[in-house]
Formats: sequence, structure tokens, C-alpha cells
Amino acid sequence: MEYTYSCLEDYDMAIDDFILEHETFPIIEKDEEHLCAYCSSTSAYRLSLVKPVEKDQ
Repeated sequence: MEYTYSCLEDYDMAIDDFILEHETFPIIEKDEEHLCAYCSSTSAYRLSLVKPVEKDQ
């Protein structure tokens, strides 16, 4: 699964870029253990795609 990490300052830009790239809204979770993809500060959030649910056949 692909993640985008962002700090509080770059949060808006991260969401905008995510929507432009994936054409859907991200799942947003708190994450303070990684680095921001934009400025390399400590992350505050992790953005990810919704994992599709597999249907039983």
C-alpha cells in the first residue's frame, strides 16, 4: 500500500496532491513516526488509498 506522509504545515498541499494523483480522497491517520514528504520534518499524518474489498465468488 502506498502512503504519503505530511507534517501539519504541508497537510493541505499533501491532500491536494493526493487527490490530483489518485482522483479520490485519502484515508487520513495520525502518524508521527515518519518524515514529511515535502519538508522532511516529523510527519503528523499518513495519507493512503482505501483498500478495495474483495468480493467472495
